Amino acid sequence: MASVIWAVGIPRSDTAATKEEPQLPGLTIAGQKVSAAEFKYALSEVKSQVIAACAGEENSVGADFWQKNQAKCTRPTVAPTAGSENERKQLVLQQAYSPASKKFCASASKPAEYAACLAVHLLEGQHAAYRQAVLGGQMTAPTWEEALQSWREGSSPSEATAAAKNQTFEGEQPDLAVYLSKYVSSLRDQYITAEQAPGMKVSDRQVKDHYLANAWDFGEEIAKLSSEEEKWKIISPSVKVDLRTQIYYDLLARQVQGMETVINQESVVAFVKDTFSK
Repeated sequence: MASVIWAVGIPRSDTAATKEEPQLPGLTIAGQKVSAAEFKYALSEVKSQVIAACAGEENSVGADFWQKNQAKCTRPTVAPTAGSENERKQLVLQQAYSPASKKFCASASKPAEYAACLAVHLLEGQHAAYRQAVLGGQMTAPTWEEALQSWREGSSPSEATAAAKNQTFEGEQPDLAVYLSKYVSSLRDQYITAEQAPGMKVSDRQVKDHYLANAWDFGEEIAKLSSEEEKWKIISPSVKVDLRTQIYYDLLARQVQGMETVINQESVVAFVKDTFSK
């Protein structure tokens, strides 16, 4: 059962122990303990969104803004408008929460709390993509570590050396954020083209029904074709990919909604304050 833990305090180790074992944010997603580096990465991704929602008319946001954690955040009351068909399908995932994150985010009204909420939500979606990729054969383990290893292998020697020396390095690099966005998109693209992947074997009837249920614009050249059979031969592969993409995001949304997430609220909020106050 998914749960939110309301902790009384955060255990602190001495300096030597801290160097050997970095502070963890107090978050477990689908059985995977989220590392400091992974959570810092997620926080860096949502920081600007939090400032826009919580800073109001403030011209600058410093450590005090996060430490006091008093500003009231104006959160979106409606779902964002999709700018493309692909974004429209992703909205299904963006609106999916685990029972624990849904409960946690419902009470997140201050900057550090809201940042923690958005970071948890972002990581749930990514972990859902990892888990689905294992089912489809694109990953061997549904972990941040496997994604990170893929990034390291594609990094320059100097980046890889720095990453090996400092485990927090990965969570602070802009190049990593760009890479992970492409990595998750690549997992999706590989999945929806894999016939053997769960949910991707669709019938001709399903593809045709999907075509009839939606509006399409394949350009004037195709519209001019007189033969419906010729048109369908050209457009059906695109319709199939669109259907599979929709199915894929539905699968990820269900992964998130059934996900066991454990959140130590006081710990993750303290982690946010500490991260953004440095």
